[in-house]
Amino acid sequence: MPNDFCATLPLLRKRWSASALQHLLLCPTRYRRSVVERSAQDTGSVKTAFGTAVHAGVAVWENLRQCEDFGFAVEAAVAEALRVFAPPPDEELPSNFTRWALARAVTWYCAKWREDGMYALLLDGKSKLGTEVEFNVPLPFTSPDGDPYRVSCVFDGIVNWSGGEWNKETKVT
Repeated sequence: MPNDFCATLPLLRKRWSASALQHLLLCPTRYRRSVVERSAQDTGSVKTAFGTAVHAGVAVWENLRQCEDFGFAVEAAVAEALRVFAPPPDEELPSNFTRWALARAVTWYCAKWREDGMYALLLDGKSKLGTEVEFNVPLPFTSPDGDPYRVSCVFDGIVNWSGGEWNKETKVT
């Protein structure tokens, strides 16, 4: 992954994602402190932590879902979601955002989409599964250090579905 910031002007970002642009537009001061200066301590929210954990569990399940043992794939997905779940320590967990609710949500997702016929592609034909696929597109502008500015994106997966190849995005919010 290329360096996000310019070497000659360290506060100038060269690589932009939709999330980074949205963060900047929402509150430029918070963006400067938390991303550029890395000084703000944003612990996030319970909902963000829950969504991140569901996403992590689903990614594990997507990688294992073609194995013979569906139960093993679900257990591994739930275990990963529970491992990743890190709600802010100072915030009380509502009843629908507990570890129990997380385990149930990931289990439900796996059961619901068990037979959807959408499977991650092997990108190199052998072992590199098409999940969490990142790409960067250079723009026709260069930064002061001579590198092109870039737009970046991460797809949840590249899948085979209905005889074609598709980009897959899973939203949990």
